[in-house]
Amino acid sequence: MKKENPQISIIIPTYNRPHFLKEAISSVLSQNYQDFEIIVVDDGSTDNTKEAIKSINNKRIIYLYQKHKGRSVARNRAIEIARGKYLAFLDDDDLFLPGKLKKQIEILEKNKDYGMVYTSALNIDEKGNVQDFVYRATKSGNIYKNVAFLIPLVVILPTVMVRKDIVTSLNGFDEKMRRFEDTDMWRRIAKRYNICAIKEPLTKICAHRGNQMEHPLKFFRAIDYYVKKIFREDKDKGFLFLRNGAATLYLYYAVALLTQKPNYRKYFGKFILRSLKYWPFTISIYYHLFLKLLSYLKKQLIEKQTS
Repeated sequence: MKKENPQISIIIPTYNRPHFLKEAISSVLSQNYQDFEIIVVDDGSTDNTKEAIKSINNKRIIYLYQKHKGRSVARNRAIEIARGKYLAFLDDDDLFLPGKLKKQIEILEKNKDYGMVYTSALNIDEKGNVQDFVYRATKSGNIYKNVAFLIPLVVILPTVMVRKDIVTSLNGFDEKMRRFEDTDMWRRIAKRYNICAIKEPLTKICAHRGNQMEHPLKFFRAIDYYVKKIFREDKDKGFLFLRNGAATLYLYYAVALLTQKPNYRKYFGKFILRSLKYWPFTISIYYHLFLKLLSYLKKQLIEKQTS
């Protein structure tokens, strides 16, 4: 008798991280919901990634190899062959916590109005130590204006489960995007469907040297592309919302530069000027910037006193 298709397809793009990858796959295999397949797309790894996957020896793991084309291309390739009714995403250095799949699929099965469900997430270092910061899932329903510009709500990709037919109807991830491709997907889904939040942390997101901020100019160009795309596709959302959202996004990364290495901080002004270009009149932007600068200067003072 032919086995029916799995309910969930879990998509993991990977590139030269065999150790992290094996832990990520293990976190899926240990779930208390087992009706799934795992599609690993090797985005041109040059190490022993293939051997690491084969050593797990589980028939539910599908391994695909492609030349190095980026995460969006890798995910779209997996989506094309995915047999599941639902899609879940996991990066090769992150982890599912027990019960994640079961809790999400129960919500989607019982609530046809929800197109997607996401969860809170813990932040860990590369040794697995839980950090103070938590990505919080706080909003359900029509959350377009909460997610479109990343602020105030950040939906982390490994926390998501979504109906496959929705993703395919949107033609998958934008393959021109190397950054914000996930935020772009949530934005497009949120325009059409209600989204459910699970406040419980059901994913661990790993922060390590390999996923630190890229060169600021690359980030600047990535924001430019995304902002122009929103302005082009979401004109109906209102002039003030779009302008204020774009300004806030540039500001967010301007402030983030203050915590980066010194040669990155010199680009702070470039991001601030672009933020002001889009919307210089919102008091909350200046207030937010003032608090962040105050925190940064205080930290600098403490470091000088202790050195």
